[in-house]
Amino acid sequence: TSRSHDIRTDLSLLSMKKMSLAMDMDKVTMNYQKSLNAKVLKWTNNNGATYIDLSYANLMRPGATNNNKPYMITDAAGKVVVDGTYKQYAEMISPDGAPGGDYESNRSAILADLIGMNATDIDNAETYYNTYLQKKDYLERIDNAEPDKTGFEIKDPHSVKKLLQKLGNSGGISDWVSAYNNSGQTISGSQIPSTINAIKEKLGPYFMNDQSRFEAACDSAANLVDQTNDITVQALIDKLMGYYQGKGGAFVGGAYSDPSTGNPTPVWYDVDKPEYQTYVQNHSEWQAQRDTAEQEMKTALDGYNNLFNADVQMKMKFYDELFQTIADKGWVCNDRVSDTDYLNQMLQNNMYYITTMQQGKDTDGNPAMTYSTDIALNCPKITQVSDSTTRDDALVKYEAEKRTIQNKEDVIDVKMKKLETEDSAIQQMMESIKNTIKENSDRTMNIFA
Repeated sequence: TSRSHDIRTDLSLLSMKKMSLAMDMDKVTMNYQKSLNAKVLKWTNNNGATYIDLSYANLMRPGATNNNKPYMITDAAGKVVVDGTYKQYAEMISPDGAPGGDYESNRSAILADLIGMNATDIDNAETYYNTYLQKKDYLERIDNAEPDKTGFEIKDPHSVKKLLQKLGNSGGISDWVSAYNNSGQTISGSQIPSTINAIKEKLGPYFMNDQSRFEAACDSAANLVDQTNDITVQALIDKLMGYYQGKGGAFVGGAYSDPSTGNPTPVWYDVDKPEYQTYVQNHSEWQAQRDTAEQEMKTALDGYNNLFNADVQMKMKFYDELFQTIADKGWVCNDRVSDTDYLNQMLQNNMYYITTMQQGKDTDGNPAMTYSTDIALNCPKITQVSDSTTRDDALVKYEAEKRTIQNKEDVIDVKMKKLETEDSAIQQMMESIKNTIKENSDRTMNIFA
Protein backbone atom coordinates (compact mmCIF):
# COMPACT_ATOMS: atom_id res chain seq x y z
CA THR A 1 0.00 0.00 0.00
CA SER A 2 2.90 2.37 0.65
CA ARG A 3 4.22 1.84 -2.87
CA SER A 4 0.78 2.36 -4.38
CA HIS A 5 0.47 5.65 -2.54
CA ASP A 6 3.89 6.77 -3.86
CA ILE A 7 2.94 5.79 -7.40
CA ARG A 8 -0.28 7.77 -7.31
CA THR A 9 1.55 10.77 -5.90
CA ASP A 10 4.07 10.56 -8.76
CA LEU A 11 1.26 10.22 -11.29
CA SER A 12 -0.40 13.34 -9.91
CA LEU A 13 2.84 15.31 -10.16
CA LEU A 14 3.44 14.11 -13.72
CA SER A 15 -0.10 15.06 -14.67
CA MET A 16 0.49 18.59 -13.39
CA LYS A 17 3.70 18.78 -15.41
CA LYS A 18 1.72 17.83 -18.52
CA MET A 19 -0.76 20.58 -17.79
CA SER A 20 2.14 23.04 -17.44
CA LEU A 21 3.57 21.89 -20.76
CA ALA A 22 0.15 22.38 -22.39
CA MET A 23 0.14 25.95 -21.11
CA ASP A 24 3.66 26.44 -22.47
CA MET A 25 2.47 25.15 -25.84
CA ASP A 26 -0.39 27.66 -25.82
CA LYS A 27 2.13 30.47 -25.24
CA VAL A 28 4.37 29.22 -28.03
CA THR A 29 1.40 29.09 -30.41
CA MET A 30 0.26 32.58 -29.41
CA ASN A 31 3.73 34.05 -29.98
CA TYR A 32 3.89 32.38 -33.36
CA GLN A 33 0.52 33.85 -34.34
CA LYS A 34 1.76 37.30 -33.35
CA SER A 35 4.85 36.84 -35.50
CA LEU A 36 2.67 36.01 -38.51
CA ASN A 37 1.14 39.50 -38.20
CA ALA A 38 4.47 41.30 -37.81
CA LYS A 39 5.07 44.35 -40.00
CA VAL A 40 8.28 46.03 -41.08
CA LEU A 41 9.08 49.39 -42.67
CA LYS A 42 10.69 49.42 -46.11
CA TRP A 43 12.03 52.07 -48.48
CA THR A 44 10.20 52.48 -51.80
CA ASN A 45 10.58 54.75 -54.81
CA ASN A 46 7.39 53.60 -56.56
CA ASN A 47 4.60 53.76 -53.97
CA GLY A 48 5.27 50.30 -52.59
CA ALA A 49 5.36 48.37 -55.87
CA THR A 50 8.91 47.32 -54.95
CA TYR A 51 10.92 48.03 -51.84
CA ILE A 52 14.24 47.55 -50.09
CA ASP A 53 15.46 47.63 -46.50
CA LEU A 54 14.91 50.87 -44.62
CA SER A 55 18.48 51.30 -43.48
CA TYR A 56 20.35 54.22 -41.98
CA ALA A 57 22.38 54.47 -45.19
CA ASN A 58 19.28 54.73 -47.37
CA LEU A 59 18.06 57.62 -45.25
CA MET A 60 21.22 59.44 -44.23
CA ARG A 61 23.86 58.74 -46.89
CA PRO A 62 23.87 60.32 -50.38
CA GLY A 63 23.01 57.99 -53.23
CA ALA A 64 20.63 56.99 -55.98
CA THR A 65 18.20 55.35 -53.53
CA ASN A 66 17.20 58.65 -51.92
CA ASN A 67 17.98 60.69 -55.03
CA ASN A 68 20.69 62.49 -53.05
CA LYS A 69 18.20 64.01 -50.63
CA PRO A 70 18.61 63.36 -46.89
CA TYR A 71 15.69 61.96 -44.94
CA MET A 72 16.97 62.80 -41.50
CA ILE A 73 16.27 60.62 -38.48
CA THR A 74 15.34 62.81 -35.51
CA ASP A 75 14.38 62.04 -31.92
CA ALA A 76 11.45 63.34 -29.87
CA ALA A 77 13.41 66.52 -29.10
CA GLY A 78 13.94 67.17 -32.80
CA LYS A 79 17.67 66.46 -32.73
CA VAL A 80 19.31 64.60 -35.62
CA VAL A 81 20.37 61.04 -34.75
CA VAL A 82 23.90 60.44 -36.03
CA ASP A 83 26.01 57.29 -36.13
CA GLY A 84 29.72 57.00 -35.39
CA THR A 85 30.70 58.18 -38.87
CA TYR A 86 28.86 61.47 -38.61
CA LYS A 87 29.61 62.05 -34.94
CA GLN A 88 33.05 63.56 -35.53
CA TYR A 89 31.60 66.12 -37.93
CA ALA A 90 28.64 66.85 -35.70
CA GLU A 91 31.06 67.59 -32.85
CA MET A 92 32.83 70.14 -35.06
CA ILE A 93 29.51 71.92 -35.61
CA SER A 94 28.15 71.67 -32.05
CA PRO A 95 30.49 70.06 -29.48
CA ASP A 96 27.71 69.37 -26.96
CA GLY A 97 25.00 68.52 -29.48
CA ALA A 98 22.96 71.62 -28.71
CA PRO A 99 20.99 73.47 -31.41
CA GLY A 100 22.51 76.60 -32.91
CA GLY A 101 25.81 75.12 -34.05
CA ASP A 102 28.22 76.58 -36.62
CA TYR A 103 28.30 74.64 -39.87
CA GLU A 104 29.42 77.46 -42.14
CA SER A 105 32.87 77.82 -40.50
CA ASN A 106 33.45 74.07 -40.69
CA ARG A 107 31.84 73.41 -44.06
CA SER A 108 35.00 73.20 -46.19
CA ALA A 109 36.81 70.85 -43.79
CA ILE A 110 33.79 68.55 -43.42
CA LEU A 111 33.00 68.34 -47.14
CA ALA A 112 36.66 67.91 -48.09
CA ASP A 113 36.96 64.95 -45.72
CA LEU A 114 33.67 63.30 -46.73
CA ILE A 115 33.94 63.77 -50.49
CA GLY A 116 37.71 63.69 -50.83
CA MET A 117 38.05 67.15 -52.38
CA ASN A 118 40.44 70.03 -51.83
CA ALA A 119 39.17 72.45 -49.16
CA THR A 120 40.39 75.45 -51.18
CA ASP A 121 38.36 74.32 -54.18
CA ILE A 122 35.33 74.03 -51.93
CA ASP A 123 35.86 77.58 -50.67
CA ASN A 124 36.17 78.85 -54.24
CA ALA A 125 33.10 76.88 -55.26
CA GLU A 126 31.16 78.41 -52.39
CA THR A 127 32.14 81.88 -53.58
CA TYR A 128 31.02 81.07 -57.10
CA TYR A 129 27.80 79.51 -55.89
CA ASN A 130 26.93 82.38 -53.56
CA THR A 131 27.58 84.78 -56.42
CA TYR A 132 25.34 82.67 -58.62
CA LEU A 133 22.55 82.79 -56.04
CA GLN A 134 22.91 86.56 -55.72
CA LYS A 135 22.80 87.04 -59.50
CA LYS A 136 19.89 84.65 -59.78
CA ASP A 137 17.97 86.61 -57.17
CA TYR A 138 18.87 89.86 -58.93
CA LEU A 139 17.69 88.42 -62.25
CA GLU A 140 14.36 87.47 -60.67
CA ARG A 141 13.93 91.05 -59.42
CA ILE A 142 14.67 92.36 -62.91
CA ASP A 143 12.12 89.97 -64.40
CA ASN A 144 9.54 91.22 -61.95
CA ALA A 145 10.30 94.78 -63.02
CA GLU A 146 9.74 94.21 -66.75
CA PRO A 147 7.97 97.24 -68.29
CA ASP A 148 4.28 96.50 -68.76
CA LYS A 149 2.05 97.13 -71.75
CA THR A 150 -1.01 98.42 -69.89
CA GLY A 151 -0.85 101.84 -71.57
CA PHE A 152 -1.60 100.36 -75.00
CA GLU A 153 -3.02 96.92 -74.16
CA ILE A 154 -6.53 96.37 -75.57
CA LYS A 155 -8.73 93.72 -73.98
CA ASP A 156 -12.10 95.38 -73.49
CA PRO A 157 -15.39 93.82 -74.70
CA HIS A 158 -15.11 95.53 -78.10
CA SER A 159 -11.45 94.72 -78.74
CA VAL A 160 -12.20 92.80 -81.96
CA LYS A 161 -14.05 95.75 -83.52
CA LYS A 162 -11.31 98.14 -82.45
CA LEU A 163 -8.77 95.77 -84.02
CA LEU A 164 -10.73 95.70 -87.29
CA GLN A 165 -10.42 99.48 -87.49
CA LYS A 166 -6.67 98.96 -87.93
CA LEU A 167 -7.35 97.19 -91.24
CA GLY A 168 -8.43 100.48 -92.90
CA ASN A 169 -9.47 99.55 -96.44
CA SER A 170 -7.23 96.47 -96.67
CA GLY A 171 -8.59 93.44 -98.48
CA GLY A 172 -10.91 95.52 -100.63
CA ILE A 173 -13.25 96.42 -97.74
CA SER A 174 -13.53 100.12 -96.91
CA ASP A 175 -15.16 99.79 -93.48
CA TRP A 176 -14.39 96.52 -91.70
CA VAL A 177 -16.40 97.31 -88.59
CA SER A 178 -19.57 97.99 -90.59
CA ALA A 179 -18.90 94.90 -92.70
CA TYR A 180 -18.48 92.85 -89.54
CA ASN A 181 -21.71 94.21 -88.03
CA ASN A 182 -23.57 93.57 -91.31
CA SER A 183 -24.18 89.84 -91.10
CA GLY A 184 -25.12 89.77 -94.77
CA GLN A 185 -21.90 91.24 -96.24
CA THR A 186 -19.83 88.49 -97.80
CA ILE A 187 -16.41 87.81 -99.29
CA SER A 188 -16.31 85.71 -102.43
CA GLY A 189 -14.62 82.33 -102.19
CA SER A 190 -11.94 83.32 -104.69
CA GLN A 191 -11.02 86.38 -102.60
CA ILE A 192 -10.67 84.52 -99.30
CA PRO A 193 -6.90 83.75 -99.57
CA SER A 194 -5.93 87.32 -100.52
CA THR A 195 -8.22 88.78 -97.85
CA ILE A 196 -6.71 86.56 -95.14
CA ASN A 197 -3.22 87.45 -96.31
CA ALA A 198 -4.04 91.16 -96.06
CA ILE A 199 -5.35 90.66 -92.53
CA LYS A 200 -2.22 88.70 -91.61
CA GLU A 201 0.18 91.39 -92.85
CA LYS A 202 -1.77 94.33 -91.45
CA LEU A 203 -2.76 93.02 -88.01
CA GLY A 204 0.18 90.74 -87.13
CA PRO A 205 2.28 93.47 -85.46
CA TYR A 206 -0.60 94.38 -83.15
CA PHE A 207 -0.22 91.05 -81.35
CA MET A 208 3.47 91.64 -80.43
CA ASN A 209 4.79 88.45 -78.75
CA ASP A 210 1.81 86.49 -80.07
CA GLN A 211 2.34 87.65 -83.65
CA SER A 212 3.58 84.22 -84.75
CA ARG A 213 0.45 82.62 -83.26
CA PHE A 214 -1.79 85.08 -85.09
CA GLU A 215 0.02 84.47 -88.38
CA ALA A 216 -0.26 80.70 -87.85
CA ALA A 217 -4.00 81.16 -87.24
CA CYS A 218 -4.26 83.07 -90.54
CA ASP A 219 -2.45 80.24 -92.33
CA SER A 220 -4.86 77.72 -90.77
CA ALA A 221 -7.84 79.79 -91.86
CA ALA A 222 -6.49 80.04 -95.43
CA ASN A 223 -6.14 76.25 -95.55
CA LEU A 224 -9.32 75.25 -93.75
CA VAL A 225 -11.97 77.76 -94.79
CA ASP A 226 -14.14 76.53 -97.69
CA GLN A 227 -13.14 78.61 -100.73
CA THR A 228 -15.78 77.23 -103.06
CA ASN A 229 -18.49 79.34 -101.43
CA ASP A 230 -18.79 82.93 -100.28
CA ILE A 231 -18.38 83.66 -96.57
CA THR A 232 -19.63 86.55 -94.48
CA VAL A 233 -17.08 88.94 -93.01
CA GLN A 234 -18.31 88.13 -89.53
CA ALA A 235 -17.96 84.36 -90.06
CA LEU A 236 -14.43 84.74 -91.45
CA ILE A 237 -13.24 86.92 -88.56
CA ASP A 238 -14.88 84.63 -86.01
CA LYS A 239 -13.19 81.58 -87.53
CA LEU A 240 -9.86 83.39 -87.63
CA MET A 241 -10.10 84.42 -83.97
CA GLY A 242 -11.15 80.89 -83.03
CA TYR A 243 -8.03 79.52 -84.73
CA TYR A 244 -5.93 82.15 -82.97
CA GLN A 245 -7.23 81.12 -79.57
CA GLY A 246 -6.58 77.49 -80.50
CA LYS A 247 -2.93 78.40 -81.20
CA GLY A 248 -2.59 79.71 -77.63
CA GLY A 249 -3.23 83.39 -78.28
CA ALA A 250 -4.01 85.56 -75.24
CA PHE A 251 -7.74 85.90 -74.59
CA VAL A 252 -10.03 87.29 -71.94
CA GLY A 253 -12.92 84.90 -71.31
CA GLY A 254 -13.76 81.36 -72.34
CA ALA A 255 -13.92 79.64 -75.71
CA TYR A 256 -14.26 82.04 -78.65
CA SER A 257 -17.69 82.13 -80.25
CA ASP A 258 -19.26 85.53 -81.00
CA PRO A 259 -17.14 88.59 -80.15
CA SER A 260 -20.15 90.86 -80.63
CA THR A 261 -21.37 89.66 -77.23
CA GLY A 262 -18.29 91.27 -75.70
CA ASN A 263 -16.82 88.06 -74.21
CA PRO A 264 -14.50 86.34 -74.81
CA THR A 265 -12.18 88.74 -76.62
CA PRO A 266 -8.57 88.61 -77.81
CA VAL A 267 -5.84 90.69 -76.20
CA TRP A 268 -3.89 92.88 -78.62
CA TYR A 269 -1.72 95.99 -78.45
CA ASP A 270 -2.24 99.37 -80.08
CA VAL A 271 1.31 99.96 -81.26
CA ASP A 272 0.19 103.20 -82.89
CA LYS A 273 -0.12 104.89 -79.50
CA PRO A 274 2.77 107.02 -78.14
CA GLU A 275 2.80 104.84 -75.01
CA TYR A 276 4.10 102.04 -77.20
CA GLN A 277 7.17 104.05 -78.20
CA THR A 278 7.87 104.76 -74.54
CA TYR A 279 7.50 101.07 -73.79
CA VAL A 280 9.91 100.14 -76.59
CA GLN A 281 12.59 102.43 -75.19
CA ASN A 282 12.08 101.32 -71.59
CA HIS A 283 11.94 97.67 -72.58
CA SER A 284 15.14 97.99 -74.60
CA GLU A 285 16.95 99.36 -71.54
CA TRP A 286 15.38 96.67 -69.36
CA GLN A 287 16.39 93.92 -71.79
CA ALA A 288 20.00 95.12 -71.83
CA GLN A 289 20.05 95.12 -68.05
CA ARG A 290 18.53 91.65 -67.97
CA ASP A 291 21.00 90.27 -70.54
CA THR A 292 23.90 91.54 -68.43
CA ALA A 293 22.51 90.04 -65.23
CA GLU A 294 21.82 86.72 -66.95
CA GLN A 295 25.36 86.57 -68.33
CA GLU A 296 26.83 87.33 -64.90
CA MET A 297 24.70 84.58 -63.38
CA LYS A 298 25.82 82.09 -66.04
CA THR A 299 29.46 83.06 -65.54
CA ALA A 300 29.23 82.40 -61.82
CA LEU A 301 27.46 79.08 -62.42
CA ASP A 302 30.04 78.04 -65.03
CA GLY A 303 32.83 78.77 -62.56
CA TYR A 304 31.11 76.57 -60.00
CA ASN A 305 30.44 73.76 -62.48
CA ASN A 306 34.01 73.80 -63.74
CA LEU A 307 35.29 72.96 -60.25
CA PHE A 308 33.04 69.96 -59.57
CA ASN A 309 31.15 67.44 -61.63
CA ALA A 310 27.44 66.82 -61.18
CA ASP A 311 27.95 63.87 -58.82
CA VAL A 312 30.11 65.91 -56.44
CA GLN A 313 27.65 68.80 -56.56
CA MET A 314 24.77 66.51 -55.58
CA LYS A 315 26.77 65.11 -52.67
CA MET A 316 27.69 68.60 -51.53
CA LYS A 317 24.05 69.63 -51.63
CA PHE A 318 23.11 66.52 -49.65
CA TYR A 319 25.68 67.16 -46.94
CA ASP A 320 24.83 70.86 -46.81
CA GLU A 321 21.22 70.00 -45.98
CA LEU A 322 22.21 67.33 -43.46
CA PHE A 323 24.80 69.33 -41.53
CA GLN A 324 22.85 72.57 -41.66
CA THR A 325 20.00 70.67 -40.03
CA ILE A 326 22.42 69.37 -37.40
CA ALA A 327 23.56 72.95 -36.80
CA ASP A 328 19.98 74.23 -36.50
CA LYS A 329 18.43 71.40 -34.49
CA GLY A 330 21.32 69.76 -32.64
CA TRP A 331 22.27 66.11 -32.58
CA VAL A 332 22.52 62.90 -30.55
CA CYS A 333 24.65 59.86 -31.29
CA ASN A 334 23.34 56.29 -31.33
CA ASP A 335 25.56 53.69 -32.97
CA ARG A 336 22.72 51.15 -32.86
CA VAL A 337 20.92 52.92 -35.74
CA SER A 338 23.21 51.05 -38.13
CA ASP A 339 21.25 47.92 -37.11
CA THR A 340 18.32 47.92 -39.55
CA ASP A 341 16.08 45.90 -37.20
CA TYR A 342 16.71 48.27 -34.31
CA LEU A 343 16.12 51.34 -36.49
CA ASN A 344 12.89 49.80 -37.77
CA GLN A 345 11.57 49.29 -34.26
CA MET A 346 12.47 52.84 -33.21
CA LEU A 347 10.68 54.27 -36.24
CA GLN A 348 7.65 51.97 -35.97
CA ASN A 349 7.23 52.78 -32.28
CA ASN A 350 7.49 56.50 -33.06
CA MET A 351 10.58 56.89 -30.92
CA TYR A 352 12.33 58.34 -33.98
CA TYR A 353 10.88 60.53 -36.73
CA ILE A 354 11.72 61.55 -40.30
CA THR A 355 12.64 65.19 -40.95
CA THR A 356 13.16 66.78 -44.36
CA MET A 357 14.40 70.23 -45.33
CA GLN A 358 13.00 72.57 -47.95
CA GLN A 359 14.94 75.54 -49.23
CA GLY A 360 12.86 78.67 -49.68
CA LYS A 361 12.78 82.35 -48.78
CA ASP A 362 11.67 84.30 -45.75
CA THR A 363 9.25 87.22 -45.78
CA ASP A 364 12.08 89.56 -46.82
CA GLY A 365 12.98 87.41 -49.79
CA ASN A 366 16.20 86.06 -48.26
CA PRO A 367 17.14 82.35 -48.51
CA ALA A 368 15.65 80.38 -45.61
CA MET A 369 15.24 76.75 -44.60
CA THR A 370 12.00 75.17 -43.47
CA TYR A 371 11.68 71.75 -41.86
CA SER A 372 8.96 69.12 -41.95
CA THR A 373 8.89 66.36 -39.30
CA ASP A 374 6.49 63.43 -39.18
CA ILE A 375 6.23 59.77 -38.21
CA ALA A 376 7.95 57.39 -40.60
CA LEU A 377 4.74 55.90 -41.97
CA ASN A 378 3.66 59.31 -43.26
CA CYS A 379 6.82 59.66 -45.34
CA PRO A 380 5.94 59.03 -49.02
CA LYS A 381 9.16 57.04 -49.46
CA ILE A 382 8.38 54.59 -46.64
CA THR A 383 5.88 51.72 -46.76
CA GLN A 384 4.87 49.03 -44.27
CA VAL A 385 4.82 45.38 -45.37
CA SER A 386 4.53 41.95 -43.79
CA ASP A 387 7.83 40.89 -42.28
CA SER A 388 8.68 37.68 -44.15
CA THR A 389 12.02 37.30 -42.36
CA THR A 390 10.39 37.52 -38.94
CA ARG A 391 7.69 35.11 -40.13
CA ASP A 392 10.26 32.56 -41.34
CA ASP A 393 12.34 32.88 -38.18
CA ALA A 394 9.20 32.51 -36.06
CA LEU A 395 8.27 29.30 -37.85
CA VAL A 396 11.70 27.80 -37.17
CA LYS A 397 11.46 28.84 -33.51
CA TYR A 398 7.90 27.54 -33.22
CA GLU A 399 8.79 24.14 -34.63
CA ALA A 400 11.84 23.87 -32.33
CA GLU A 401 9.90 24.83 -29.20
CA LYS A 402 7.03 22.52 -30.15
CA ARG A 403 9.43 19.59 -30.56
CA THR A 404 11.00 20.33 -27.17
CA ILE A 405 7.60 20.37 -25.47
CA GLN A 406 6.48 17.23 -27.29
CA ASN A 407 9.69 15.42 -26.26
CA LYS A 408 9.07 16.36 -22.64
CA GLU A 409 5.48 15.16 -22.91
CA ASP A 410 6.66 11.88 -24.46
CA VAL A 411 9.05 11.31 -21.53
CA ILE A 412 6.24 12.02 -19.05
CA ASP A 413 3.89 9.71 -20.94
CA VAL A 414 6.43 6.87 -20.76
CA LYS A 415 6.91 7.42 -17.02
CA MET A 416 3.16 7.57 -16.42
CA LYS A 417 2.62 4.42 -18.46
CA LYS A 418 5.19 2.54 -16.36
CA LEU A 419 3.73 3.82 -13.11
CA GLU A 420 0.20 2.98 -14.21
CA THR A 421 1.32 -0.53 -15.19
CA GLU A 422 3.10 -1.01 -11.84
CA ASP A 423 0.11 0.37 -9.93
CA SER A 424 -2.21 -1.97 -11.83
CA ALA A 425 -0.01 -4.94 -10.90
CA ILE A 426 0.00 -3.89 -7.22
CA GLN A 427 -3.77 -3.53 -7.24
CA GLN A 428 -4.14 -7.00 -8.77
CA MET A 429 -1.73 -8.47 -6.17
CA MET A 430 -3.58 -6.77 -3.33
CA GLU A 431 -6.89 -8.02 -4.69
CA SER A 432 -5.45 -11.54 -4.87
CA ILE A 433 -4.23 -11.31 -1.27
CA LYS A 434 -7.64 -10.10 -0.14
CA ASN A 435 -9.30 -12.99 -1.90
CA THR A 436 -6.88 -15.50 -0.33
CA ILE A 437 -7.46 -14.07 3.14
CA LYS A 438 -11.19 -14.23 2.65
CA GLU A 439 -11.05 -17.81 1.44
CA ASN A 440 -8.90 -18.80 4.44
CA SER A 441 -11.22 -17.01 6.79
CA ASP A 442 -14.27 -18.67 5.32
CA ARG A 443 -12.65 -22.09 5.54
CA THR A 444 -11.73 -21.57 9.21
CA MET A 445 -15.24 -20.52 10.08
CA ASN A 446 -16.62 -23.61 8.42
CA ILE A 447 -14.29 -25.87 10.46
CA PHE A 448 -15.41 -24.38 13.78
CA ALA A 449 -18.98 -24.36 12.75
